[in-house]
Amino acid sequence: MAMTFIDTAPEFIEYLKEMKVEAPHKYRHVVKQYEDMSNGGDGGRLGSRPPGYTGKTTCREFNFPNKRDRFFRDILAGLDEV
Repeated sequence: MAMTFIDTAPEFIEYLKEMKVEAPHKYRHVVKQYEDMSNGGDGGRLGSRPPGYTGKTTCREFNFPNKRDRFFRDILAGLDEV
């Protein structure tokens, strides 16, 4: 379940399906973040500020700065999490 650069909802869906099997606790955490971001939220704070990063430290600001709520709704729908 190596994380390479992925950018589309279908790619995230496949990645998360693997995570659901290999790391179910982590999968549930990510689904909660995506549920939050699908409704305009920020997905919560990151555990720490990455070295050299000076922006906001929320999941959305750091990992998905240009993704709209619909992106997360599409992923949740693809995972049957809606």
